[in-house]
Amino acid sequence: MIARVLLFGLLAAATVYIAVMSVLRRRSARAASRSAHTRDFRFAASDPFDIPRRYGDLALIACGHSPRASNVTHGQMSGRPVRGFDFRCEAGHAARRMPRHYSVLVVEACDLPDVLMWHVDDLPLAPLAAREGRTGVGAWQCVGDEDAARRIAGVCGELAERPVSVQSRGGKLLFCVPAGAAGRHALEPGDVAGPIERLLGSSPGGDGPASADVANHGPAR
Repeated sequence: MIARVLLFGLLAAATVYIAVMSVLRRRSARAASRSAHTRDFRFAASDPFDIPRRYGDLALIACGHSPRASNVTHGQMSGRPVRGFDFRCEAGHAARRMPRHYSVLVVEACDLPDVLMWHVDDLPLAPLAAREGRTGVGAWQCVGDEDAARRIAGVCGELAERPVSVQSRGGKLLFCVPAGAAGRHALEPGDVAGPIERLLGSSPGGDGPASADVANHGPAR
């Protein structure tokens, strides 16, 4: 009898959990779609760019098991391709396996030295590469080019309270925040537009809303 009650309780809890997660994911998709529309970006509920492979050299994307992206927005900002997405993976093994969920924005065509800046408020769950940092710059623990870290921190002060982590690598600039941090679910292009403009200026490609891959509704590889 007790076993039946426990089984029923577990099934009921699992049903509620699945229902709640389904509602939250639908809300996330609607919010991302609205955000994309307001900036003339495109939106895709699934991942048209193979994000884990495209950005697999970035610490967050490479840090866990079963990486996947959803609610992808894409367009241009300051003449550079920008992609925003929900990123999920799992860290750890067996019983210690933990789900991870981040809101991410990646700006491409960025001429910056390689540096990884992980926010100190998120260090317990940081990728191993970020935990190797021994240099503190503002709210971030840093690995890589210290001059670049100070330059980035100097223009990203308003992001320090979220808490947003940053990585520059291979011409890509990633911003990420744990989903739900600081009472907000997602990073939006407007959150980083000011820092990007101050850090990089405008690309010679112009400032139009649609890049070639956006206009053609397909991923640029």
